[in-house]
Amino acid sequence: MRKKIITGALLLALTVTGCGSTSQSSSSTPPSDENLASSEIMAIDKNITTVDMTFPKDIIKERSDADIQSRIDQLVADGDIVSGKIGENTVTYKVTKKQHKEFVDEAVKIIEDTNQELIDDPNSFVQDVKTNSGYTRYNISVDATAYEEFEASITAITLWMATAWYRSVAGLEDTNIQVRYLDASTGEVLNELNSNDA
Repeated sequence: MRKKIITGALLLALTVTGCGSTSQSSSSTPPSDENLASSEIMAIDKNITTVDMTFPKDIIKERSDADIQSRIDQLVADGDIVSGKIGENTVTYKVTKKQHKEFVDEAVKIIEDTNQELIDDPNSFVQDVKTNSGYTRYNISVDATAYEEFEASITAITLWMATAWYRSVAGLEDTNIQVRYLDASTGEVLNELNSNDA
């Protein structure tokens, strides 16, 4: 259990450390031919509407501009993004709305899979995980007799990073992420950890 969580935390740290909020902008140019059928207009509009996702350069795994450009070229070739641009301290991916939804869905899946792994692990003290829709509050029901503060801290860090990545990709502002550990038998709060205090 602990090994899995620490590994997850380290992997996420490679992609999230120093992560600020992702800036996004949508742009849409209406078709010039007003005689097009409405279904054709919808198809064109979907194809030309894009979202810009801008990340700090220091969260990109590739370090040199040449390596980043190579990664951008591969993402474009694979159809994962429309284009990419390297700034002085940032990297911007231009994606379709469909691609953006896929990025967000994948970020949500990371959180949901992490929560389920905590519950399913037979060596874990976690019995249940409840969260709000924005993934900023986690109530984790635990076996109080098996609860360990060190493991709880590592779990909280993992959830903070996964949530920060989700909020960044979704274009949401940075905010405090609260993780509370509750005794599953009594509902008593055993510990509360907040990302703003870390």
